[in-house]
Amino acid sequence: MIIPKGDIAAAVYRGMVLSVGGEIWSGQTELCPWDPTQTCNINQVPTHDCIALDPDTAPASVTERSGTNTAGSVAGTNGKPGVWVPLAPNPGARFRFAGVAHAASQALWVFGGTKDQLQVVDTVSAFYDTDHAGVYVHYKA
Repeated sequence: MIIPKGDIAAAVYRGMVLSVGGEIWSGQTELCPWDPTQTCNINQVPTHDCIALDPDTAPASVTERSGTNTAGSVAGTNGKPGVWVPLAPNPGARFRFAGVAHAASQALWVFGGTKDQLQVVDTVSAFYDTDHAGVYVHYKA
């Protein structure tokens, strides 16, 4: 992946595998709750990003290690590793949430999640991949 992270939502959308949001390391550590003799990383820093693994796009260079043209480890139908592509960001940084691709609406829907050190949200967002600038649409009651 472009950025190492956990607690993402993932879905298959228009032939690509999308990874939305997630949590990254805060740069801090503390004693592990299950073993106080060890130190654990404190993650729980929510991210906004949305990236897609396009399994049928060959990377520009097999030696390249970072950036938008980084090869993934998944081989596509062309037999070559796919490429991670950044897409429009999620409007709210979050992790531990659900996401699903819906064919009829042509959208990737993102539901709820955790933000700001365990504060949960009840928002729903829809991502539409178009030929125009990436846009998230917010629906409000």
